[in-house]
Amino acid sequence: MVIGTDLCFGSDSGFAGCVVPYLEIGIVSAPLEDVGTSRNNHGEGDGTVDELSRAYNSPYIGDAGSSDGVWRERWRRVVQLGGKQYDLPSGRIGYDFVDELGQEIELLVAGESPSERVLVFIAIILQRDRAIKQAKDIRITLQQRIKQWEAGEFVPLIEITEEADKKLKRSRARMGDDEHKVKVFHRLVLRGKVREALRWLTEGGGGKILGPRTELDSSSRTVMDELKDKHPSPINPDAQCYELPTGMHKLPSLQQVLVTAEHVENVARSLHGGGGPGGSSSEQWMDYLLRYGRASLRLRNAVGALASKLANEEVAWDTIKALVASRLVAMDKSPGVRPVGIGECLRRILGKCIGDRRRCDDGMRC
Repeated sequence: MVIGTDLCFGSDSGFAGCVVPYLEIGIVSAPLEDVGTSRNNHGEGDGTVDELSRAYNSPYIGDAGSSDGVWRERWRRVVQLGGKQYDLPSGRIGYDFVDELGQEIELLVAGESPSERVLVFIAIILQRDRAIKQAKDIRITLQQRIKQWEAGEFVPLIEITEEADKKLKRSRARMGDDEHKVKVFHRLVLRGKVREALRWLTEGGGGKILGPRTELDSSSRTVMDELKDKHPSPINPDAQCYELPTGMHKLPSLQQVLVTAEHVENVARSLHGGGGPGGSSSEQWMDYLLRYGRASLRLRNAVGALASKLANEEVAWDTIKALVASRLVAMDKSPGVRPVGIGECLRRILGKCIGDRRRCDDGMRC
């Protein structure tokens, strides 16, 4: 049982880092006491922890886990980038990528690697390069990166990704506002997002993204100050929350959930939403899961196995921290700030699969 959350502040918002139980701003770490919460108020001594442990049949951890580790550090480097990725090409290269992705998720299910490795793989293999635009050259580039990954050349791949991201940022800085608006509109229309494309033209894509130190008013109040105030202080639940309903003498047993490739396929066909810290969008994941024959079948089986594992077993927190991370973006409400957390698409797929299975089972019992 894990009580907590993990928020990744990405480069789009000017934030970088993760929370639990520390809020990291750039390279500066501050305990949660400094952001208006109390780590002492975890319910020890009043029965809260005992009741939760009894409900989940698992001990309370009360620890954020290790923030060290090789893959944790690699993941931190990758998620601070812009997340601009190639659409996966058809043919052999796309098949090889999806097959390798399925293998990486299988390693995660087996407990042999953390979720950071899966997300780093996607980000560094598909990282867009400003100088490589032709379909043939993109295929060659992706093939070379996959071979480097299989050879264990992870650090050179991350360095290539960081350099390519810097070039894209310089290119965007030289591009005029009108040119950028037309380019985004064209890309959205080609992907069938007509509604989003029209909104982009009429509203400029929505509210403005604010940085953490942006001042909101003449009193020098910053975005970070506003976000701290929005973070509620923890409270202990009332004792009545633990009382069983009338006629129930014990908690119901936890039902096992089996998520198959068919369930994953059904969820994949209705995916929508943007990419989280890793950068891959719902459209990309839909392609991974549906377009590449037996490789996609292997990936669906791996995702189903991961969903079943998360639903039925105790999973070490350190292995899934990156999977449940979110990119936090502060949007300008004029006045005020709206914090928006964008989670990983893979996490949404897993949640939908488990939710659909639970809903189906509960409906049959009712």
